[in-house]
Amino acid sequence: MQQQVQAKTDKLTEDQARRSAVLEEIKALEKQGVLESRDAREKSPTDAKLEELRLKLKQLRARYTPRHLEVTQTEKEIQDLEASRSRTATKASEPSPAYMRYVALKSELESIDQRVKSYQQERTALTSQMSIYERRVQASPWHERELLQRTRDSDLARAQYEALLARQQEAKLDQRLEKSNKGIAFRIIQPASLPAAPFSPQRHRIILMGFLAGSGLGLLLILLAEQMDTTFDTVESFRGFTNLPVLATVPTIPSAPLLALGSGRNGNHRRFQKHRLITLSDPVSVPSEQYSILALRVRQWMEQGGTQVLAITSAAGAEGKSLTALNLGVALSSSLEGRVLLLDGDLRRPQVHERLGLPPDRGFSDVLLGADDISDYVSKVEDLYVIPGGAHLSNPVGVLASRRAREILARLRKDFQFILLDTPPIMPIADGHILANLADGVVIVVRARRTRRELLQRAVETLGARNVLGVVLNDVEYGDTRYAYVYRYYQTHYLGRR
Repeated sequence: MQQQVQAKTDKLTEDQARRSAVLEEIKALEKQGVLESRDAREKSPTDAKLEELRLKLKQLRARYTPRHLEVTQTEKEIQDLEASRSRTATKASEPSPAYMRYVALKSELESIDQRVKSYQQERTALTSQMSIYERRVQASPWHERELLQRTRDSDLARAQYEALLARQQEAKLDQRLEKSNKGIAFRIIQPASLPAAPFSPQRHRIILMGFLAGSGLGLLLILLAEQMDTTFDTVESFRGFTNLPVLATVPTIPSAPLLALGSGRNGNHRRFQKHRLITLSDPVSVPSEQYSILALRVRQWMEQGGTQVLAITSAAGAEGKSLTALNLGVALSSSLEGRVLLLDGDLRRPQVHERLGLPPDRGFSDVLLGADDISDYVSKVEDLYVIPGGAHLSNPVGVLASRRAREILARLRKDFQFILLDTPPIMPIADGHILANLADGVVIVVRARRTRRELLQRAVETLGARNVLGVVLNDVEYGDTRYAYVYRYYQTHYLGRR
């Protein structure tokens, strides 16, 4: 409403300014003698009426079309007056422009006065209505406080009423008890005595309850941890999750620091033991026998399908795929009559050269980039032929997916009886998928207590089970299994170890 009042005030100010301008112009015309001119003095009532109708016709033509009813009526009235004036033979001259302007200003002044009066009335009405609303707004907090106070009084009165009602009921109950107990005699049968020992606290019971509560909480936490742990501990837990065959179960291989080993052994042996190449450092150990069993199953797979290339991969990193590829390669090279090649296909993070002590700057990446003589990049460790990963490439995916990679692998099939591909992990990058498609079969390495079930399932779904040969369960604590005594018996009676 304040905005409406301001709008009316603005319009009123504009009209008053226009009225002042019109008054000044009228006074200027009067000073020029427009009212004393001959046209004004000799003007008859008919001429005045005719002049007024002409001015009205000019305004109507500016507002309406020529066929408008008011326009036609005004034109007819003008024609009738002109005919009447011609009959009376009184000739009146046309009014001067100054007089016409004077008449127009007079008419505009009357219109402005009417609008100013209307605006003043509307502003007065708005101001009075606004004052009513202001009084209502100012009275609202008082009504709220009054309502709040009355609500509090009502709550207090209700609480007092309930308290009085409760007392009344208690008094009635006491009266009924007094009436019912009249004539009844009481007698003490046995007087009360003090206890010989304190009733509380009972420390033995508290200790027992604390022990039981702690044991129960511990068992609950253990069960919760077991439920949240989705890794594999044993072969049984793995077989309960998937139907993929377990090709070998490799126990935990201890790694000894390089300086802690005996000085009577050569440098390669110390390196093999440091990097857990158990098939080279301790060929008769339990893990080495497991790799021999894995090599036997791979040989059976080769003889059944006539395959030649096997890819060793894992779902994620640090699960032992390079370690499995190296030990399996050594086991195969000692059991096959033909030559066995281990190809390090992990061009982003090669590890074969570091474990075997080979130069890191020459390898598979150089062959992919265009080296002609592949034999220059082949090294031999014991009976195993090895091609390291080589220098780092900026785009390993494009190089592995090229035609050059397929041609090199076809040439190596002719030169070697069996080829092991050490591939990158399946989940993070696409290199492992490319090498798995180039191979005849795939072996997935699963590390106990590390590889999660959902990660393995995702990796198998991504890879596709078309050419998956099986799984190698790595880093198993056989002491926690039901058949641990078998390994201990082998170590004690066959190896003479404790």
